[in-house]
Amino acid sequence: MTIVNNSDELKRVYWPDKPCGKIMNHSNVTAYACRTLIEFDAWGKHWHSRKWFINDDNELIFNIEQNLFINLGMFNDGTSAMHNLVAYDQLRDPEPQLSLF
Repeated sequence: MTIVNNSDELKRVYWPDKPCGKIMNHSNVTAYACRTLIEFDAWGKHWHSRKWFINDDNELIFNIEQNLFINLGMFNDGTSAMHNLVAYDQLRDPEPQLSLF
């Protein structure tokens, strides 16, 4: 478990996984989702994600399907809605298994 205090620490945890599929950033740069479990509090709710990425606008996209994001510049300044960010780098989803049959 890693307590994340700023975007630089989160970027050190970010380990993109190609099997999750690629996402195009705003500048048409390919980004891959990370499957490391993260949890945090924001907007009066507890959030968790196993499929997230950091885009080229310095935003944490934690719900790719609904495009829910947190501005990491505001997180660094302490003005973000996100608090208590924790990454569980040991609790990664297992790699997809390939079958020979």
